[in-house]
Amino acid sequence: MPRDPSIDPHAPGRPTPAATAKRAAPPTGGFTLLELLLAAAVFAVVLLAVHGVFYGALRLQQKTVGTLERSLPLQRALAIVKRDLAGIVVPGGTFFGQLQTAYDSASTNATNLLYQSASIPGPGAILQGLATPAFYTASSLISDTAPWGEVGKVYYHLVDPTNHSLGKDLFRSVTRNLLPLIQEEPEDQWLMSGVDYVFFSFYDGTQWLESWDSEDTTTPPLPEAIRVHLQLASQDSQDNVPEPVELIVPILVQAATNQSVSASDPTQEASP
Repeated sequence: MPRDPSIDPHAPGRPTPAATAKRAAPPTGGFTLLELLLAAAVFAVVLLAVHGVFYGALRLQQKTVGTLERSLPLQRALAIVKRDLAGIVVPGGTFFGQLQTAYDSASTNATNLLYQSASIPGPGAILQGLATPAFYTASSLISDTAPWGEVGKVYYHLVDPTNHSLGKDLFRSVTRNLLPLIQEEPEDQWLMSGVDYVFFSFYDGTQWLESWDSEDTTTPPLPEAIRVHLQLASQDSQDNVPEPVELIVPILVQAATNQSVSASDPTQEASP
């Protein structure tokens, strides 16, 4: 008589308990393809976000460094100009020459005269913003052992750059020997690059003037303040001209004069 598999555990064809447990056990280890694709997508999104943040921080750092590199020479140049103008001396005597822009609006040759000599800029250079008028200042002392005094003749001028950069190079020219036997070349000191033009204007107490002549009897020998107008060159190809830089330096030293203190009593004079 044949055995019933459902009753007899030893009947042929009935699965053993070990085989039944093996088939019922859940699968272990490994990931499905869908899980791998989902993980790769999430990782790509996170990596893209990190890359964007890193790239933005890197551009900000480069922009900040570039701004600082451009601003440091400008701040240094403005500090030197301010020191020179604040130390200007009253014209007169053997050593202290006149403050003159040498600009004559009626002269048709003024714009063609760039330099009168090696140490004096011409009216053409001053008119075109390529140089400033020469002035005498007490801020040119080098050291205690230098053979020159602290007074020197200074002016600023622009020179075409040698590295094909935008704008021009700003130089400070100083003549320290004020009694030379022969004409001497001034010492040039590089201040900064990327300058389009530089102008001086002069405040006489009521208005700003574009020219000044210390020998003019209608004005004082020195203005009450000097304004430096410095135009920087554009640093990109979109012709975005930066705002001009202005520096106003008050002139605290003035020549003493004997003037009438009362219009009704011309004999009463002020002490020098």
